[in-house]
Amino acid sequence: MSAMHTYEAEARTAVGTTAAKKQRAAGRVPVTINKRGAPSRHVTIAADQAAHLAKNVVHLCKVKLGKDEITALKGEVATHCLEDHIQHIDLQEVDAKSEIQVEVALRLKSDDCPGVKSGGIIEQRLRTIKVRCPANAIPDAIEVDLSKVEVMTSLYVKDFVLPKGVSLAMRKDL
Repeated sequence: MSAMHTYEAEARTAVGTTAAKKQRAAGRVPVTINKRGAPSRHVTIAADQAAHLAKNVVHLCKVKLGKDEITALKGEVATHCLEDHIQHIDLQEVDAKSEIQVEVALRLKSDDCPGVKSGGIIEQRLRTIKVRCPANAIPDAIEVDLSKVEVMTSLYVKDFVLPKGVSLAMRKDL
């Protein structure tokens, strides 16, 4: 799990396109923090902090809003299609100790793969897998060891070694 970054936020009362444009012109990025069963919170963070969040947060971050500190799961980061600046960020508030379902990237370790050494190529069908784990223990990626994979051999999700406390939340025959 990567380090959890904290971002200073300010509440915003005006929502909508015009208000968002004014916020972006002032160097702030609109952020929506959703929580199941509760109304959304609308805040803004500084544009440089938004860029940091988009680049460095894999799954979880903290948002400091006044005296409150909210643990949130990174959602969609909307960027402008032509000017490449961040338009809006969506976050999902979570309890740090609750169990959640999340997609985690697969990272292949193919340096010692006998199939590759004998001239084969790796065909990767899945880039992410869905796992269930405590929110404060989400792995950045699942390492897939290919040191015993020969040519014409397939690995299935059920063959992956998952970290302690992490379980699959998808079909095992993929």
